[in-house]
Amino acid sequence: MNEQKTDFTIVRKPDRINLECPYCEMDIDIDWDNLDVPDYWGDDWGEIECPECEHTILLGDYDLD
Repeated sequence: MNEQKTDFTIVRKPDRINLECPYCEMDIDIDWDNLDVPDYWGDDWGEIECPECEHTILLGDYDLD
């Protein structure tokens, strides 16, 4: 029998984002459930409030960890 091999992707559920606040420079984590995640990740991610200094932060581009 000729067995076929294929590549695959391990899918991870996102649980948080991590960023440095541009105002207070603290490294912060925001739970995924507290985000307004767009239907298409290429759309606008909106804004969050820094839990340390309470400034509003506009979310820009992202990287996957």
